[in-house]
Amino acid sequence: MSVSKRLQSDTPAAPYRKRAIPNKERRRLAERHGASWGSGVSVSCHYCGARGSIQWHQSRCWPVFTLEIDHVVPEFRGGANVAENFVFACQRCNRSKGHSRSAPQRGKGACA
Repeated sequence: MSVSKRLQSDTPAAPYRKRAIPNKERRRLAERHGASWGSGVSVSCHYCGARGSIQWHQSRCWPVFTLEIDHVVPEFRGGANVAENFVFACQRCNRSKGHSRSAPQRGKGACA
């Protein structure tokens, strides 16, 4: 399946209801950035470069992120809950992006 097809959900976009990100996809995202069970890695905001980390929850099988997970193609626009559709974003950048596909419109490093 092509990446562009995988980014789009198979379900219709309307009516919109925010869905939880499956733990399986959280693990895939963490592993894509080099984290594995029992270890942690440093990551940065995709938009402004603010630093964060991935730490694995001590008693469970999923990672804990200090940055937010942002959908490249927003759920509101039919984006799927798959690791290929995620980037890390600081809270300020993620909230300023909203339902848009474009990056936040601020000066470089405004959040850092």
